[in-house]
Amino acid sequence: RQKRRRSLLSVLNIKQYGRDPGQIMRLTWSNQADIAAALHDAHPEMDRLSLPHNELLRLILALPGFEDTSVPPLPACLDHILWTWMRMAHGEYQLEKRRRYS
Repeated sequence: RQKRRRSLLSVLNIKQYGRDPGQIMRLTWSNQADIAAALHDAHPEMDRLSLPHNELLRLILALPGFEDTSVPPLPACLDHILWTWMRMAHGEYQLEKRRRYS
């Protein structure tokens, strides 16, 4: 894990949105996979299994570019973000699949 890698968020910005890697993406509750990618980049070694929802919410609200209400529209949003983040951390989440189904 010590290898230099391009962040998932940078890859999403370049391939999906055509943005510069340094440009901050606007994050809202509707783009949950992008929130998960931003969390993965910001906190790659965090223990996600023991992360309570209130701490997850605090991390999301602190992300650069997050521009939505402080309360998710549905309680399941936090679960979806957390599971997507876990799958990204274990290499099970493919960017192509995310673009196809979002």
